Order: sequence, then structure tokens, then C-alpha cells
Amino acid sequence: MPIPYCDPVLTCKESSVFESEIFSGNPALQDEAVLKAGTFAFREFALEFGNRLGCGRILVAAGSGNNGADALVFAENLARFLDKNRNFSSEITLCIPSREKLKPSAKKALERLLNSVSKLSKVYLVESEISKADGEFDLVVEGLSGMNFRPPMREDLREKIEALNSTKARLKISIDLPAGASDFARKNPVFKADATYATGIAKSPLFDPEYSEFAGRVRYVDIGFFSGGRSAESSRYCAASRCTGALNSLRKSPTNKKHYGHLFIIAGSEAYKGAALLNARAALRSGVGLVTAFVPKICASEFAAAEPSAIWIPCEMDDFGSLALENLSLFRERASQATAILAGSGVGRSKETEVFISEALKMRPDIPAVLDADAITFECIAAAERKSLLLTPHEGEFFRISQKAPPVSDEALTNASISLKAAILLKSNVERVSGGSGRIILCPGGSPALARAGSGDILAGLAGGILARKDLEASPQEAAVAAAQWLGNASRLACGKIGETALASSDIIKFLPEALEI
Repeated sequence: MPIPYCDPVLTCKESSVFESEIFSGNPALQDEAVLKAGTFAFREFALEFGNRLGCGRILVAAGSGNNGADALVFAENLARFLDKNRNFSSEITLCIPSREKLKPSAKKALERLLNSVSKLSKVYLVESEISKADGEFDLVVEGLSGMNFRPPMREDLREKIEALNSTKARLKISIDLPAGASDFARKNPVFKADATYATGIAKSPLFDPEYSEFAGRVRYVDIGFFSGGRSAESSRYCAASRCTGALNSLRKSPTNKKHYGHLFIIAGSEAYKGAALLNARAALRSGVGLVTAFVPKICASEFAAAEPSAIWIPCEMDDFGSLALENLSLFRERASQATAILAGSGVGRSKETEVFISEALKMRPDIPAVLDADAITFECIAAAERKSLLLTPHEGEFFRISQKAPPVSDEALTNASISLKAAILLKSNVERVSGGSGRIILCPGGSPALARAGSGDILAGLAGGILARKDLEASPQEAAVAAAQWLGNASRLACGKIGETALASSDIIKFLPEALEI
């Protein structure tokens, strides 16, 4: 049965069969898919890297088939972008087979590119020999073979891959699948990309540890292959952009804040005060009606001034600067108002705090809960036993509850989800979500910019807010996928405006509204 917000991850062979069934020998359908693939891939690229193109010196290495056609359509969109956003000439060098060798889709794409380029852009054709493309480039676009490569590798393809890998460039990307990657064990050179745009279908080699270093950042480009009820069986699925669509639907009128739920947050400690503020600010962006945060009293008034949209409950601290058990009475007074609970971000490893969180969870077993960071313990999980529970560990925290050392396999993730009776969002460069069904959902929309303190607190806040929303009635798995993709989109927008180096996790929250429109 299809998952409505995700598409199956398929092998290259399965993808080829699936595409053949869609096109059914109809060239018009194939041409339409090529146009969408190249255009949508460029949109994803521009979102993240549009400001990193420098003087606009581009090298495009395209093969003779559909993958080459996708790359040429990408280049057409790139040329228009450069013409619109630069006041100086851009140079696009095309390394392609001779025109006689181009298949119809690639030939059409080349003609469109050459006809669309304005006087500001210069296009140079270098047939086949990449070594003739001298100098350093701002961008290398590779579309040599895509999913159609099968070993053994032809010598001419080997030479092209090795030449591209040795070419100096600020950024290298691949369309669909890096040349040389396949369903088979790696025995040949593979193009090393900084980012790969998986067009139409997310191919399994992109997530294979053997090839992941060559794929770089994986961006799934949904061009509608799985619309209209079409699907394919797989144990892995990839989150599609539509997974956040329901979050932004038009609100009904009349309505009030209580219709959209009330999230209770238990977070922060003397050592990690900021986690609670990041939780609350992210949750407020989720569309939830109210947010109440139980935080150390030393920061409650400060947080109220910084974020007056949330309700801040000042809590006593234990001898370790963490939330004390005596705060349970504060929680009990308000417990009936909550529609979801988020606990654990920045609370520290105090045993007294663990008991406080456990007892608070027991008061409302009827509502969803998210356990993050130091609340991901057997004690808190047992106390939170309920139909809707989400855990958001990184691999180190996952080890605490599974005893499975990194790297964590899909099987280990599924088994933990089943045994703990909880959905699990495993944080990494590609987040994986398990709801215990045996299906793993991959969320590749994130950015290396998220590899900094605080990003996990934002993710937990989004997931908690989504689960608290009474109008959505999202499952923990749905909330996890939507939160991960939403945060990933926001991080890419933030990097496009601020850059990956100077970015702070708190900056990302500002881009959540815009990211919801992607």
C-alpha cells in the first residue's frame, strides 16, 4: 500500500522497468519527463546554491541519452538564471557526444539550450573530450549515464569520470545518479558529486554506504511518477515535497487557538537553557494554538521577554541545575490542557529530572508525546507507553535504548521501533524514520549546516507542535517526516542567504515560514 507522502526507493533495474511502464513507448511522455526533471532539479539547486555561482563559469558533461537530456535542460534553466541575475557574461562549456550520436531527447534539449541563451551567455561545445575544457569552474554538472550504467565500464566513460573528478570546481553536482554508481558492487571510478538530484525516482545506490560519499547531498526531485495511485513495493521510501502540504492548508473560519492544540514542553537546565527556547520558537511556527514550556526558573522571565507568544512556567531546580521533582504539582495543575507533550531537550542526565518527566507523562497517557535527548531512556519510554510516541535520537542516544553501535542498520531501527512501541526518527545526514511496520522512510532534505548544536531542539519542537495540532491528527511517523523535511528545507534556504559557515541554528527558525511554501 502506498504511503501518501513518500515515494518508493528503487534499484536502478526496478527504476528502468517502472519508467518503461510509464512511458509505454510514448516519446511525448518521455520529453515531458525530461523537461520536468531538468527544470525541477534546477529549482532545487538554485534554492541552495544560487548564490554560490561566482562568475558563472560552468562545465556541463552530458551523455547521449535521457540523463544527458536532463543535464542539458538543467543547463538551459541555469543559463536563464545567470542571464537574469548577472550583469556580466557567463560561460557554459558543453562536453557532449557528437550531435549524430545524441538520442532524440538529448538532441531536442541541446537545441532548446542553444536557442534560449541570450547575448550575455557564451556557450562552447567541446565534443566528448573533457580534457579540452581547461581551467577552473564555478560549477560542474554531470549527466553522463545516470541509472543506465551497467558494468563493465567502457574506457571512454572511465576517462570522462576521471577527468571530471580531477577538474577544479567550487561545486560539482550530478543529475539522477553519479556516473559509475549502480546496483552492483563498486569496481570502477565514480563521479564524486557535492550534491545529487535524484530525478523522478530515488535510486537505492544513493543511500548505499558504498556510494553515498560520491552522491554528496541527496535531493529527491519529484516529477509526478507516483501520482494517480502509481507505486511500487519497497522496504525503503523517500519523503516527497508534498509531505509538508497539509501543514499549510487554509484554516477554517470561525476558529480559535484551542482548535489547533496545546503543546506542553519540559526542557532546559542550568547548563542548557537555550534548548527550551529553541523548542518553543520552533513549536510556535508549527501552527499549534498554544505552547506552554516548563523551564528552569532562572531563565523563565528572560525567555518570556524573548518569546512572549509562549507561556513560560518557572520551575525549581535540583542540586545539579536540572528540573526538580517538586515541579510535578505545577504540571498536574495544567495537565488537562495539553494535547501533546515534548520532553527532554537540554534537561541533562539528572535522575530526579527523569522521574519528573516520567511521572508527568503518566498523567496524560491519552495524548501523543515526543521524547528527545536525555529523556530517551527506558524509564521515560516505559512511562510514556501510549499509542502515539515519537523518539528523536541521534546514533549515540539510540545506542542507549538498543545497544546497537553505529552505524545503525534498517533492521536495528525497525526492531527498536517494534520493541519500544514507538516511532523513531534517527537523526543523521539523511534522517530515517521507522514506525515499526518494516518500512523505513528516508528524509534527505537536510543540509550539513544542521550539524551544529540546537538543530535537534528545533526538530523536536516542530514534531511536537505537529503532533499537538488537533486539526491534523498526524501519526508520530507523519509528524517526524514532515518535521524533518520542513527543517531541511529551512536550513537550505538559510544557507542560501547566510552561508553554511556563519549560520547559527537559531537563524534557521526565521526561514521556517518560507520553507513551508517549497
